[in-house]
Amino acid sequence: MVNVIEIGSRRLTLKEKKWLRAYFNHGNKLRAAKDAGYRCTSDLSYGEIGYQNFIKLEKYITEWLDKECLSETALKKKITELMQAKEKRFFAHEGVVVEEREVEALETQRRTLDMAIKVRGMYSPEKVEIKADNQETIEEIENDINRLEKIINNNIATKKEKIINDKKRSPATFKKKKKRPCSSKGKK
Repeated sequence: MVNVIEIGSRRLTLKEKKWLRAYFNHGNKLRAAKDAGYRCTSDLSYGEIGYQNFIKLEKYITEWLDKECLSETALKKKITELMQAKEKRFFAHEGVVVEEREVEALETQRRTLDMAIKVRGMYSPEKVEIKADNQETIEEIENDINRLEKIINNNIATKKEKIINDKKRSPATFKKKKKRPCSSKGKK
């Protein structure tokens, strides 16, 4: 648990302190807003509060990162060390180790780099292509909708035209029916 009161010189509100503690524990701005007790109606609102707090409290976050040896300089040094990480691999034949080699620890290197970049917020936003359940892209679905609208509009136009032509051919069929007189209540 991080002691937020020691960070920086500005007095923080109780919710800001709670938000910082939560953010330092898991690094998720939206979740930190929920954990801090902000009252919102949607995740979008929680995300906005988390983002605003992150911007407002960035100085404190940077101080904490520096205090925890996660400054840019310290990260660069650690990344450099871990990007050169090695591991021993053993090669066996018929259950007997015949050779031992020191090789690049590629997975350690990749995970270290990935985590360091995430912690510093250096990833650019990801582009996500949204697909429907049947793997058609949204664009294909919109094209289908446009095609269907054209077909429907053509059908409506054709039916209107047919009705107009029918009226012209036989006007007698479209005459209004005469209303029957209502029977009076008193007659038997």
